[in-house]
Amino acid sequence: MTASKPIVTLSLPQIAAWQIDLPQAKSDIVARLPALQRGAVWKPDQIEFLWDSILRCFPIGSILLSNRIEGQSSKISKFGEANPNESEVTHHILDGQQRCNAIAMAFDLPEYGNSKTQTMLWYDLKGNEECGKAAHSRKFLFRVTTSAHPWGYDLDESSGRISHSQMEAFRNTYQECCGDDKYPLVAKSIPWRATLPIPVGLLLQNLTAEGFNWDEIIRNPWVEKIDNWLNARKEKQGNTQEAEQSLSGYLKSPDNQQEITTAFSPVLDTVIPAITIAFNPPDSSNENEDGNFIENIELIFSRINNRGTPIDQEELRYSMIKAYYPDVEQKVIGQIEKLPVSEARLINLGIRAVLMRKYQEYQPILTPQKIRNIFKEGADEDIIKGYLKKQFPEAIKWIEDHLLYKDKSFGLPPYLRSSIAWRSQEVFLWWIMLAAEFDYSEISEKDAKRILAISLIIHWFSDSKDRICRQLWHLQFTPEARKPWQEWTFDDLNIEDRLFQLTKPKELKEKLEEKINAAFEAMENSNTDFHNLWQLLTYQNDGNLRFANFAFKLWHMQEFLVYFQRAQLPGMVEYDPSNKTLWETHNRPWDYDHMLPSAALNAQGKGLRKYTSLCKIFQRSIGNQMALPFSMNRSKSDGDFLQNYQDSENEERDLIDSAFALGADKLDAFSLTLDASKHKEAAEKYIKATNERLAKLYQQWFDDLSVKDMI
Repeated sequence: MTASKPIVTLSLPQIAAWQIDLPQAKSDIVARLPALQRGAVWKPDQIEFLWDSILRCFPIGSILLSNRIEGQSSKISKFGEANPNESEVTHHILDGQQRCNAIAMAFDLPEYGNSKTQTMLWYDLKGNEECGKAAHSRKFLFRVTTSAHPWGYDLDESSGRISHSQMEAFRNTYQECCGDDKYPLVAKSIPWRATLPIPVGLLLQNLTAEGFNWDEIIRNPWVEKIDNWLNARKEKQGNTQEAEQSLSGYLKSPDNQQEITTAFSPVLDTVIPAITIAFNPPDSSNENEDGNFIENIELIFSRINNRGTPIDQEELRYSMIKAYYPDVEQKVIGQIEKLPVSEARLINLGIRAVLMRKYQEYQPILTPQKIRNIFKEGADEDIIKGYLKKQFPEAIKWIEDHLLYKDKSFGLPPYLRSSIAWRSQEVFLWWIMLAAEFDYSEISEKDAKRILAISLIIHWFSDSKDRICRQLWHLQFTPEARKPWQEWTFDDLNIEDRLFQLTKPKELKEKLEEKINAAFEAMENSNTDFHNLWQLLTYQNDGNLRFANFAFKLWHMQEFLVYFQRAQLPGMVEYDPSNKTLWETHNRPWDYDHMLPSAALNAQGKGLRKYTSLCKIFQRSIGNQMALPFSMNRSKSDGDFLQNYQDSENEERDLIDSAFALGADKLDAFSLTLDASKHKEAAEKYIKATNERLAKLYQQWFDDLSVKDMI
């Protein structure tokens, strides 16, 4: 094959060799991702299905390559050790990145215990049986493990989450086999929902035209580790039957070897068509008529990515920025030790920040045309690049040093910092601007608390964050309206959002007590019943819907628990979910536990007792929840709260005492039963204890950040 042909065919090992060190699979084409490309976006089931398709000889489509784009650096591989010099790269990948990554992942075999490994692909040697049981459309069961889900995914068609009990069983097995790592390493983890797993890379790196090198495979340390894992898993599951077949024993069987060889025979026979196109640089004799070389690259990339897996618009804008500023990943992102949010959002915010500093006016979210104008006209390009390389990394470090829970007991856990960056980006932008205002240096405790108070009021309670932040920028930049941020009050934050009021803790508790008393009175004197929170909050309405809206938000704000318990949970400070795509399934070290579980009040139709529905409203409140380490929560779910507390070890009991915050005399209030909810005394005791704890959470936040100064 030669690189000059418009259409070439590539083997799977040749594609993998672009990212994995496979000397035997070298080709004339060495393709890498240009800097402007987005990151990997495929979900685990897409990777697993791709490999099922390959072994079944299904077509998986072509890839689109361009000749190496001058001025565009190449992304560093996330797999193996193959990172060729720029001079060795002949092409850039414009379309097909996700397939190329999935192919490289299969050929990658990390060393056991490698802490840098983020993803692995496994093959279940007995997966055909499991596919049949689960009514799969797949024939071959591949399993993905990631840093987000080191235990792997379930057997359902979409590779969903495994159950919490299975995650806990995985953790126990991992601890026995691998030691007590705070977060399970991917390169020590085995997919839980696999009967006889083996790393695909162990097979493919020992596959030649003559077949598999079984001696090398069986001698590999991974095989012994998997055997140990399978034995430990069997013991944890209480399996007293005949021992499961070991991986080493299975691989030594000639019949099994032949079955594996037959299954993987398509790997060496499969070829992928690659369409190559040539971009002509500006000094080429065939230059495009308009001469806009970089712009044409960016435009064709944008059009290509409007099909397939939809690209996030923020990621697309970041790709445009990288087209004009290809060194941004190395010279800017590379200087930031811990990313608080995705690269795309961070750079978009950085450019807005420098433009706002220069022009002293609000800059809206960047549009594609704005990005083109910045870099084509060049008026602000040098200023932007200079700021991003120097002051911007300092601003991110300033946020980490002065607003997070480290030395500052009132600071935010990284989880909340990242939540603000994702859900309230205008607030995070304000932090970036404040860093420059303080010249990236130390700030007083009073200033830090006020910054966090303003930020969390907007983040947690505002219905229109962007509108309020626009008002703040108006106060910051408009000469006739300018007001120092140290003087901002709740009224300034609430100018365009009259739907809630920030209430003092004592008033919160008293107003809710009024509602509780009115509800009990109504239920005693008539057939009135209360089935939802809004009905309760607006009953005998005093005309203040703003308070009802505020209380409704607070009722469900689980992040309040994270802030309240920021010093109590092991691993909370280190947990840092900057990657939004991992949030739902990330290996989070805590979970939210209902002290009175919903199962305790489950009833259908006439099974409801007199006050059950009212108790259920408070059962859903954060006053009835606490954040507990994962194993504590799930091992005792749906049990009696007081009994669980009494059965807890001393360390666990201390944590519950701190998180509960009401005192041991109130513990039994959260052991309400369905039958007891027919008695006013028992129901009222539970409801008032829950209300008291809700007010306690709010009071603590109010005091920690001196929120009273905002009212």
